[in-house]
This record gives sequence, structure tokens and C-alpha cells, in this order.
Amino acid sequence: MIVEKQKLLLKQRHVDLLKEREYTNFGWQNLVAEGVVEFIDCLEEETSMIAMVPE
Repeated sequence: MIVEKQKLLLKQRHVDLLKEREYTNFGWQNLVAEGVVEFIDCLEEETSMIAMVPE
């Protein structure tokens, strides 16, 4: 999940759309397309700031 300016880009509307996935057809690919989540490879993880807990 992406954080910008110390704020999580994942919003409640995204969670609601995922809960209603059967009706909205909203899924993982939509989160990636909207820039809410991002894949990183093993080389990127060495230089990325990755939080293991939400603190």
C-alpha cells in the first residue's frame, strides 16, 4: 500500500468496493491501476521504506 505525505492512499471507498466485489467487479488490479498498491521487486525492497506495522 502506498503512503504519501504520511497518509495512506487506500480509502474507505476502496474497502467498500472490495467488499462488494461480486457486484462492482472491483479488485486487486483496480487498486494497482489507481496507484493505491504497488508491486516492488527484490531489488527495490532493499531501498524502499517498508513498514511492518501501522505505527
